[in-house]
Amino acid sequence: MIDNKNIFMKYIIILILLPASIHSATAQEPVTLNGVTFGFGIGWSFLTNKPSQYFLTSDASHKLQIQEIGKSSLVISSLVSVKFGSIALQQIDENGTTARRIVNRKKIIVAPSADYKAAIVTEATHEKATFWQRLALNVAFNLAEINSGDVAFNKSIDGGIGLGYYANDFTQVALFFDMIRYRQMRDYYVEKYKDQSVPNGNEILNALDESNNNMFYNKYLPGVSLKIIFSLGNK
Repeated sequence: MIDNKNIFMKYIIILILLPASIHSATAQEPVTLNGVTFGFGIGWSFLTNKPSQYFLTSDASHKLQIQEIGKSSLVISSLVSVKFGSIALQQIDENGTTARRIVNRKKIIVAPSADYKAAIVTEATHEKATFWQRLALNVAFNLAEINSGDVAFNKSIDGGIGLGYYANDFTQVALFFDMIRYRQMRDYYVEKYKDQSVPNGNEILNALDESNNNMFYNKYLPGVSLKIIFSLGNK
């Protein structure tokens, strides 16, 4: 004789366990990322040539001394970024785990698609952004440079232009071509007065003034830099 009570209890257990065994996934509507954003970057800059520093000895002769400084420095920059692709951020809640991914805002997943099978599981609505769609053009303006422990805040406009890759919705890794300005002494003074006293009328010069355009000039040195960029107001 069939035990109806036992059969009924089995159905109750199945109904209780069934929802837990079903894969749960929901996807939110993608949030469009702004095409143009502002941000800050930090990274290492490498110059192709070494700039020089100039000073006079502290004794009575005040001889001109020239010292090369390092090619590399830590640079902090403000930036303007322009995205190449029309991308968005989609958040997927899957079995209690939240995943965020960069998607192509203009391309909805349809069959047959590389993302179609995954979309059935995760309920994602847009295709993942490709490598090229994650790229951005960046224009950097250097704010400060740290070289050999010395911090110099820029009073002139220098920086570079670079290509960045969005690792997530607010962080880029970017490579820049830079043009950095340095005040350098004119060749005439370097060649004639290095390790000698610099005449100043009937006396000798006892202090250097980099604002003196007769003695110093602006020289832009090319270089490259690798920076981590943090975007502000990306959504």
